[in-house]
Amino acid sequence: KDTGAILAGEMSGHIFFADKYYGFDDAMYAAIRLLNIISNNFDIDKFLSKYNGFFSTPEIKVECKEELKFKIMTGLKKIVKNKYKNVNDIDGVRVENNSGWWLIRASNTQPCLIVRCEANSDIELKKLIDQVTQILLNFKLKMNYYK
Repeated sequence: KDTGAILAGEMSGHIFFADKYYGFDDAMYAAIRLLNIISNNFDIDKFLSKYNGFFSTPEIKVECKEELKFKIMTGLKKIVKNKYKNVNDIDGVRVENNSGWWLIRASNTQPCLIVRCEANSDIELKKLIDQVTQILLNFKLKMNYYK
């Protein structure tokens, strides 16, 4: 909303339209929009094929006491901003590089931090996971993810 985006989404499946709509999440509206696009001879398989070369983690939950998670995020942001160049701290802390990105954010509904990583190869994904693991160790947090 702040940037004037006409479309936004999140991993949980919420899609927000501000194009030809009010700008909020509505699953039925999103489904109808997708069906409309496909009905116009849109080749969805071809469109999605450009994303086949990406490797990503599922949503990883790192257990953390509820009363500490936002304090930890404050500390994480300081460490990450000192260590990495391309950092976005809008919703947690996201680091991007030429091979992919990783994100750590506080869950709004559970006593945990949420981690996601995506890279252009399996080897690069493992490197990103290692980076996140090392950062979390600063706060004595352990990420249980094995691929």
